[in-house]
Order: sequence, then structure tokens, then C-alpha cells
Amino acid sequence: LETRVTRLDLEKTGKTFAANLHLEFYLLESDGRSVMAVWEKQGSRELEQRSLNLFAQAVSSLFTEALHEYSEELIRTLAEE
Repeated sequence: LETRVTRLDLEKTGKTFAANLHLEFYLLESDGRSVMAVWEKQGSRELEQRSLNLFAQAVSSLFTEALHEYSEELIRTLAEE
């Protein structure tokens, strides 16, 4: 599994802040060259205040949720085959 982070930033809109994360997961064949499946996920999480700790927590949560969703989808797809 190869993971690419295509967007990771802190967005300010008015008085609010949000963590943004855009990921791409690539499921590779065992040779490491051929891509079997690609899955993208984009997420945003509003922060209570501007804080590096809250930003890191939000990004970690977004990444974990995306990986969990991809894993579930992959399991369903493999079960159907």
C-alpha cells in the first residue's frame, strides 16, 4: 500500500480554523510497480482554536478514518471476487 498526501494545510475562514487532508491510497501488486486499485479521500475538521496540537490531532484522526474506510471497502471488494 502506497500513500500520498496531496494536501495538508490549516485553513482560516473568518474566525474559524480547519485542518484539511487529501490522501490517495495505491494498492500495489507484489512487484511494486503495478497498481491494482486507487482510492482517494478528502476531509476537513474544524478546530476549536488555532493550535498545533489540535491540528495534529485532527490530521491524525482524518488519516485513521480514511485508512479504516479504505480497508473496509477493500475487504468488501475482495469478498465479492
